[in-house]
Amino acid sequence: MTFVRLRIVGCWVAAVTLTLSAVVGLSVPAAAAANPWPHTVVNGFSTPSGAGFWLTYADGAVVTSGDAAFHGSANGLALRGPIVGGATTPAGGYWLVASDGGIFSYAASFYGSMGAARLNQPVFSMAATHSGRGYWLVARDGGIFSFGDARFHGSTGGIRLNQPIDGITTSPTGGGYRMVARDGGIFSFGDAVYYGSLPGRGVRVTDTVGMAPTPTGKGYWIARSGGGVYAFGDAHALSNYHASECDPITAIFSNPKSQGYRLVTRSGATLAFGAAPGGTHATGTPHSCSPGLIPLTIAAQSHQSTYNRDAEFGGFIDISGCKDTRAIVLIHDSLAPVTYTTPSQCTVATGRWIDPWSGVTTSVASAFQIDHTVPLANAWYSGAWAWTQSQRVAYTNDYTDADHLVPILTHENESKGDSGPDAWKPPASSSWCRYALDWDHIKAKWHLTATPPEWAAVTAMAATC
Repeated sequence: MTFVRLRIVGCWVAAVTLTLSAVVGLSVPAAAAANPWPHTVVNGFSTPSGAGFWLTYADGAVVTSGDAAFHGSANGLALRGPIVGGATTPAGGYWLVASDGGIFSYAASFYGSMGAARLNQPVFSMAATHSGRGYWLVARDGGIFSFGDARFHGSTGGIRLNQPIDGITTSPTGGGYRMVARDGGIFSFGDAVYYGSLPGRGVRVTDTVGMAPTPTGKGYWIARSGGGVYAFGDAHALSNYHASECDPITAIFSNPKSQGYRLVTRSGATLAFGAAPGGTHATGTPHSCSPGLIPLTIAAQSHQSTYNRDAEFGGFIDISGCKDTRAIVLIHDSLAPVTYTTPSQCTVATGRWIDPWSGVTTSVASAFQIDHTVPLANAWYSGAWAWTQSQRVAYTNDYTDADHLVPILTHENESKGDSGPDAWKPPASSSWCRYALDWDHIKAKWHLTATPPEWAAVTAMAATC
């Protein structure tokens, strides 16, 4: 994915690193301060032996397990785009690729990148040639970029896709590749054989997260965010996993030596199926959607007369080049590739968004505003008045937490205004559970208080979970 945002209900984002290091014993580098990308897992790939694996993070960090050697990472670098994937060499080195097509080589040769080029759509994934002397980059629109001994066999770059591309695998000979789209559609090029697709089975979805090849290359698995995995060709039907809405599957990678794969959740937990890379044990603990509320300090609001939104919190800041916080949130949350208002690609024009509180869908970005779940004024009255200016700016622009900044219809945001849950509730009662848990999570994360009527309203909405 291009930009990664965590949505974790009833728990703290910091628990991700704690779980990985304390429970699994993985090597977890500290989050980087030199780039704005979140410290969240975006992909994984097996070692050549199948006895270990690497996990890659949006901020460039690399986590190792089993016989995966750590050769370096991109965290600490001023990345122009988040890391979105990686690939290994036959000798166990690896490359990382960023959404702008930049390549970072570790114990691996550099054969070129798209980092200085203007792309129609961001790069999403990569695959290495069998020799390890080249690689392909694939963009969201299916555009293919070949480097080293990787040969170009075709692309979907000139085709209007129903859904964006989610992943790429190579053929057994390395003389071709196939791509999977978010609807499970498969596009084969060169000598890569087509073994089937989700639409071909009558499965209509828009939530696939990737594909992984079998050891022979004569089959593949396609994974969905809910944990469903579909086998094609000589891929064994191993099992499915029922992921929670709060911690969906974000990637799948397979063992190059045996029939097996790992699913990766958004929080960084991995689940093993069959002869999975790195062994049959799981790593980390997936987050659940427990409706339990985090206790808040109950207190009256204060400092209402001193609130000044512009002076105290400021507005959205530029995060990536000319793209500000609003653009980053819209790009990430769009269910379809976005377009921009100008060639400079600063302002999002179209995409596909669903208002979580009403269920209304739109393709026009200007119909949505970016709502702070806990409004700035409410935060001020509940304790933000005592923060530093930099803390308040960080609160305004915390795009890494998908509970915090939410695209909703303009008239809904204006109706909500600065109201708390005791004065405003989402129009669709089916969304009350999520709204209550999101509100509670944000207040607890930022150490904000709640009034008695506010807490009563949150408790009542949480009872619908």
